[in-house]
Amino acid sequence: MIDRVLAVRDALAPSAGVAVLSSSHSVGVPSIRDALRRVDAETLEAWRRLVEQAAPDRVELYPWGAVPRERLEEMAGALRDALPDVIVDVF
Repeated sequence: MIDRVLAVRDALAPSAGVAVLSSSHSVGVPSIRDALRRVDAETLEAWRRLVEQAAPDRVELYPWGAVPRERLEEMAGALRDALPDVIVDVF
C-alpha cells in the first residue's frame, strides 16, 4: 500500500508529504516497520506538523485496519487545536 501511495505522490505531487498512521500492533511486523520508515511522518506529532505545513482547507480521517474511532477522534482534536480554521471530519 505504501509503495502505491508513494508512487502516486511522486507522479502527481512530488513535493507533497506522506504520512501513515499505524496501530502499535502492526509495527512489530518487519515489512510494515520498513514501509513506515519510507514515509515522511510515522508518528502522530510528525503527522500533525506535516498537515500544518500543507495548510489544507479540510482534513478527512478514515478508519483503517484496527485503528479505533477514539484514536481518530484524538487525532482530529489535535488537528482542530493546531488548525482552528480547518474543517476536520472523522468518518
